[in-house]
Amino acid sequence: MSFKTIHNILLTSALLLGALTSCSDVPKSLNDAAQQVKERFGTLNVSDATMIYRKEEAGRARSSVETGYFKLDVNGNEVKLVIKGEKGKTTDISIDWIRNISDRFMIFMPSNNELKEEVGEYDGFFYAFVDRGTDKIYLINPAMLYNDGTFDIVAEALFETGGVAITSDGSIYFYPAANSGECMGYILKVNTRDFSISSVLPEGQHANQLANVGVSSDGYVIFDRSKVLLPSGGIQIIEGSLFMFDNQIYSASDTKLYKWTPETSGRLASTEVAAFVSPIYSEIMSTAYNYVRKSVLITDQSLFYEFNGKELALIDNSIVESGLRDFYTGYPSHVETSKAWYFRQDNKFTKLNLADWSVERFSFPNYEPYEISANIDSPEIAFSGLRYSDAASVFGAILPDNTLRIDGETPADIRIANMIPLN
Repeated sequence: MSFKTIHNILLTSALLLGALTSCSDVPKSLNDAAQQVKERFGTLNVSDATMIYRKEEAGRARSSVETGYFKLDVNGNEVKLVIKGEKGKTTDISIDWIRNISDRFMIFMPSNNELKEEVGEYDGFFYAFVDRGTDKIYLINPAMLYNDGTFDIVAEALFETGGVAITSDGSIYFYPAANSGECMGYILKVNTRDFSISSVLPEGQHANQLANVGVSSDGYVIFDRSKVLLPSGGIQIIEGSLFMFDNQIYSASDTKLYKWTPETSGRLASTEVAAFVSPIYSEIMSTAYNYVRKSVLITDQSLFYEFNGKELALIDNSIVESGLRDFYTGYPSHVETSKAWYFRQDNKFTKLNLADWSVERFSFPNYEPYEISANIDSPEIAFSGLRYSDAASVFGAILPDNTLRIDGETPADIRIANMIPLN
């Protein structure tokens, strides 16, 4: 055997050994890791929860109190949220965040770092839906969309904080919240029959985060201020600025307000329904829904209108300047209940009553709020904070009469966060 042959054999063996060694260090794709990960997700015990929240350490020193996500059940008992595998075995996988989507589903992000320690490195992140009635988990794999890992920041931003719409076939749409630049204008659709995921808009189309984005129950998608994605997949351009109210599509253009309804062809046809007192600046027009009055607020930052589906009324300037303008333009971080909008600055609260647009102000001098959260199905605000009198970390609710109800407390080194009130 010649020296050259021996050299080639040794070189080939070294290359093969190097390839085998390096392959073990190469992260798997989400698709390759999916089956191993899926076996670890059977149920999450969210059923019968009236509130879900996270306990986290408030300081650097480790607390003796267990941290993570908990629920208050219908009997007022605190129960740790625990993920069980498909065979019913309890896992040690924690939850990074969880969010309520509807009266049927919640979505959460398991600790992908912990998963990688169990199944080996993989690119990207997994997410999961959980059925609030059955506790069953449905794993979501964004690699169905993109396999290069660049989509992770978009998916997480939309799943965690984006707007949500549910169509008549049960599909769940996630779209950019206002000023959410990290979402990059994507709209995602999750099919709840098989929990597949798809990107809704055609290539090159993006949802303008400064404009209204919405999805009707029959699958019409408004985006980029003047565009409608039709159920057929085509795009219809409509003059003016689009918004959605009571599952109907409307547009404001110059002094006219139009309603758009489907024709037999699937395209939309307009009907003039009202007129503004002066031309509206459609490029900066925005809207907000009033759940009490069952109306929509329309403004171009100059004049404020209220539309109830039939009549368009100019809101009196005294009401606008007494607090409505501040809420709409100066308090972008307000929270919404079924009865009012609330804005917090330190321990002082400003409240806009949706029944009559009146404003109230109140405070809790003996408390330092950590976090408030709300949903539009409840008149209460979930509250957590520090009680000055004994330095206890407490949680409870701000009631419609502007009083505070304390539901529980934890040691001062534990903070209650990410509170999710459930109806």
